[in-house]
Amino acid sequence: MKEKLIKISGKIFALGMGILMIVSLIVALLYILAFFVGVTAAEALCAFLVNHILPAVYIVAMALCVLGVINMYLRKEHVFLLDLSSGKAKEQ
Repeated sequence: MKEKLIKISGKIFALGMGILMIVSLIVALLYILAFFVGVTAAEALCAFLVNHILPAVYIVAMALCVLGVINMYLRKEHVFLLDLSSGKAKEQ
């Protein structure tokens, strides 16, 4: 069951991040396009991106990051833990 959960969460994370990268590329291209269109169209385009697209991208990215961290801990990749066992204590 755990292996199946690891596999599914890894695929969802990878697919979601891939889609977010494509959406981010489209947003960047739309900002570049805003340089070439008229001022009123550029304002409308930027307002639409800031008010609708970018908040959704941010929320989905945060949810996927949480899923990615859960996936790492299920695979026993504890990268966010402090390991002090390798150092020696100073004797005084």
